[in-house]
Amino acid sequence: MNLKKLAFLYLVFISTLSDGMSQSKSATSYFHSFDNTEIAYSDEGAGEAVILIHGFIVNASSWNRSALKEALLTQGYRVIAPDLRGNGNSDKPSQKEAYQDNAEIKDLIGLANHLKLKTYIAIGYSRGSILLAKL
Repeated sequence: MNLKKLAFLYLVFISTLSDGMSQSKSATSYFHSFDNTEIAYSDEGAGEAVILIHGFIVNASSWNRSALKEALLTQGYRVIAPDLRGNGNSDKPSQKEAYQDNAEIKDLIGLANHLKLKTYIAIGYSRGSILLAKL
């Protein structure tokens, strides 16, 4: 995906985040991360993989309200949206150690490995963009 196309998709996402345009429902799947924490994710479409990383105090379903997810699926991408640990349908460990040492980054890497992704594009929103920078 070229930079121009990615920038366009990002602008579409930002401009319509609260629009509620797409209310698609996706099936939830699970995998066990490095420390056996169960991580929930949706996996829709086919083609080049795009991982969407949600922001603070929300979950992967927040992407269902964005035009970005809809545009990616329409343009033939495989869209993967995890619930970060502590959010949505993923486990919510109560020990602070479960969130240390880049645990969320390890979860994202584990998800990519679990899905046998050789390459992927990742897009983060809010806290998701901080995790993406670390990834």
